[in-house]
Amino acid sequence: MCGWSCILGYYMYTESSNQRLGDKAWLITDIIPATRASCLTFWYYMYGSDVGTLRVYLSQSNNVSSALSIWQLTGNQGAEWKPVQLALSSPVDYQIIFVGEQGSGYLGDIAIDDLLITDGPCVNLTTPSPTDVTGASAVTNAPSQWDCNFDANNICSWHQDTTDTFDWTVHKGMTDSYNTGPNGDHTSGQGYYIYTESSGRQTNDTARIYSDVITLQPAGLCVRFWYNMYGSDSGTLNLYAKQDGELGPVLWKRVGEQGQSWKLGFVHILEYGGQIQLVFEGVLTAGYMGDMALDDITVTDGYCIEYGGQCDFESYDLCGYTQDSTDDFDWIRTQGPTPDNNTGPTQDHTYGTPLGFYLYTSSAPPHNRGEKARLISPTMMPTSAQCLTFYYNMFGQTMGTLNIYLKSLSGLSSLVWSTSGQLLIDWLPAQVTLSNPVNFQVCYQ
Repeated sequence: MCGWSCILGYYMYTESSNQRLGDKAWLITDIIPATRASCLTFWYYMYGSDVGTLRVYLSQSNNVSSALSIWQLTGNQGAEWKPVQLALSSPVDYQIIFVGEQGSGYLGDIAIDDLLITDGPCVNLTTPSPTDVTGASAVTNAPSQWDCNFDANNICSWHQDTTDTFDWTVHKGMTDSYNTGPNGDHTSGQGYYIYTESSGRQTNDTARIYSDVITLQPAGLCVRFWYNMYGSDSGTLNLYAKQDGELGPVLWKRVGEQGQSWKLGFVHILEYGGQIQLVFEGVLTAGYMGDMALDDITVTDGYCIEYGGQCDFESYDLCGYTQDSTDDFDWIRTQGPTPDNNTGPTQDHTYGTPLGFYLYTSSAPPHNRGEKARLISPTMMPTSAQCLTFYYNMFGQTMGTLNIYLKSLSGLSSLVWSTSGQLLIDWLPAQVTLSNPVNFQVCYQ
């Protein structure tokens, strides 16, 4: 069929005419590499008075009888396509199995479309954009002149800095060096991106691109982009604002290898007044396995609301999360095992090494029973159905409770998820469906 992503006008369905109650149709993916965190997205259509059941399994043996059931839905769901996102984690190669089970009559066709598996946690769902079925790239009107996905094989309205050491390279597919750089672009996997070619370069060689002058609005500016820093010789990726010809302090920074997948970066710029220019800078270390890549840059007025909440805590700024000043103590950012004996994880979930960061609450003195630590997300846009995915660890004999609240800007809160007591020593996945008609925040307590 078409691998993991089918968006060319067709869909798959189970024909319910002339079938028997309980008959099943299986659709099985190719073998997918092991993953610590991936996201399965698909859309389903289950309309009819005789609709049966749609099930999704994760299989490590191509056998549904031993597969793990990760989602199911039964009955008439209305005459519209509806989205699903599922967090995936498997220590070995695996397959996803979709099973459509026949209902009681011929008015029971079940359909699925737009299957997609991406690295990393689930992000906000949006309706898929129409695709040009002739094979030409669909044209999307950019919200700003500084947005760029590089798929025109150029750097759009951005400029190569002539005062640096070398230039960013527009590229398609894998980079020329082994074990470094992305496998393809972020936009579609088939398009272009820019990267710093590290072969033959020296330590501290620098490549910069910069924007035209941008006039800041009172609510500031949100810069979003996707980056890839895969390779043992990865250097430093910086984002600056330049004003009156002078670079300001670093607004966003990543140092060293960040894993093989594309990752989202964003920063809200409010401190500057008047006009600025944005500058992306790649600084190399010695070695050829240090290709760093950028893709899908967007620049919008106002706060970074849409992507607020995505965080692996590798950055000291906590991605815009804040410690609640009205609680009893704070969450702590750390690496490796916690300092408290016989409790907590031994390493982070993102990279599964003692070098990765995570947040934890310390139960050691002087903390007392019933005290609370609250972490507040950035502001989120109103949503009728949004998927929150996170990983948690609750290992220890005197474990308390982890609660997730939705907090409206008026101050009202509602509990949407909770678990208590000692669980496994492993990191465990969780998903929560969020729905709120006004701007809101997520509170972890």
